[in-house]
Amino acid sequence: ITENEVAQIYIQTKVQRELFKKFGELVEIDGTYKVSKIGMPLYTIIIEENFGIGQPICYMFLREETTISIKTSLQIFADHNEISQTKVVLTDKDCKEMNAVQEIFTSAVLKLCLFHALAAVDKRLVQAKLRRNLRKRSTINSRKPSPPLGKI
Repeated sequence: ITENEVAQIYIQTKVQRELFKKFGELVEIDGTYKVSKIGMPLYTIIIEENFGIGQPICYMFLREETTISIKTSLQIFADHNEISQTKVVLTDKDCKEMNAVQEIFTSAVLKLCLFHALAAVDKRLVQAKLRRNLRKRSTINSRKPSPPLGKI
């Protein structure tokens, strides 16, 4: 990334900042892909408010999906919010994301989101089954059928 290129876009309203102040003990961080024409992944920080409804409290578009880039965005969040109140951070299985969270949210425990963990396991199981089925089919297809029996 050069000096003239946008590395990230950080968005947080005053209302979102207030929601974090009230309900920021537990946050979830999640990345979503293919939401913009420019191809930047969107990271959202979410809290659960008193009615049990998830509310986005910050949006971060990142040019590069690296630990450093994610960490930089989370540091911007930390500079504008009192993150010492956060006790638990939920993430998906992305190691870059988990590393960045651990470096910024030092007073919080990092937990893997059950939904994302189960989805990852399901995906791996499906892929493994497909591979196994493909191997079976290729073995079956590689056997040449016996020539038809001629008349005796």
